[in-house]
Amino acid sequence: MSDVQGLQERVSPRRRHGHPQERDPLALPRHPRSAAAHPPVRCDPAPEPPGVGDGPAVQSAGTHHTGAPAHGPRGRHRPQRPLPVFVRRNLLRWFRRRTPAAHPVTQGTVTYLADSFTTFTEPGIGRAAIELLERAGWQVRLESGGCCGRSSLSKGLVDDAKNKARQLAHSLEQSTEPGSPIVGCEPSCLMTLRDEHRALLPDDAAVKDIAGRVRQVEELLVEAIDDGRLRLRDNSWLAGRKLLYHGHCHQKAEVGTAATVALLNRIPGATVSELDAGCCGMAGSFGFESEHYEVSMTVGEDRLFPAIEAEDADTVVVATGVSCRQQIFHGTERNAWHPVQLLWEAVQPA
Repeated sequence: MSDVQGLQERVSPRRRHGHPQERDPLALPRHPRSAAAHPPVRCDPAPEPPGVGDGPAVQSAGTHHTGAPAHGPRGRHRPQRPLPVFVRRNLLRWFRRRTPAAHPVTQGTVTYLADSFTTFTEPGIGRAAIELLERAGWQVRLESGGCCGRSSLSKGLVDDAKNKARQLAHSLEQSTEPGSPIVGCEPSCLMTLRDEHRALLPDDAAVKDIAGRVRQVEELLVEAIDDGRLRLRDNSWLAGRKLLYHGHCHQKAEVGTAATVALLNRIPGATVSELDAGCCGMAGSFGFESEHYEVSMTVGEDRLFPAIEAEDADTVVVATGVSCRQQIFHGTERNAWHPVQLLWEAVQPA
């Protein structure tokens, strides 16, 4: 949480295309340019997606940005992007208060890593992933004991990153079943457990153990679909649509995008196209910082933005990284979905 809040002191408050349209932040995204791009999320007889209709109160870090722009850390102000919106009924509160559906546990226990952004600004993604895993036969344990240290490492705070890595790894080792998988939806955080922690603490047995148990959530869901434990319907609104996928840089560098593409290809009737557009330009907090804003947007405008803007209105844009989704909306006014959100749409009963 502190890593997200720390951005408040470093960013200019407005974005290129303004704040996203007002909506229930737990609802799944819709295309902002055309109401016909996605059918209404809450349309009958289809049921609501996870959490929609709960009516949570929202704390928006950006609602006060409608007036004159605030000054940056050196007295500067520029028409840049606002801070993420915080959701009061976050993933931790939802998980603690919910009554899980009665699905048989056939696969054992899986630990879901509650990263800061999926937890506090986009909890609908985490909720979809957890409920999909439960439908697939897993008992889900939520890990929210601390930050992975990726934000500290990206700013050169190596000692702080080591401390956070050690704390999280030892917490996971002590609180999870030996050999059980650890998954998450934010590639940067998940891959940090797998790679950076080992580089920071090469002699730590707990770090080595946890790194070897990290898996992408897409892998477990693909296995469940192929085994028949997770059934998809043929008549979801995604049938007949093109899914345009932009891969996260950290994910591409560490493990590649094959698992995500495989998951999207399992959605009946959808066609998948993976963009070759390089980096989106956000690079975590880099694109929020006023001194880096122009560079961030220049990178996005090189290939990513034109590729998305060339698509038809009914093309569904997909991205695994929170920074990528923020940049895509900021640069093209099109919302991007996380793959687990789309899969949730496909498994809903007709």
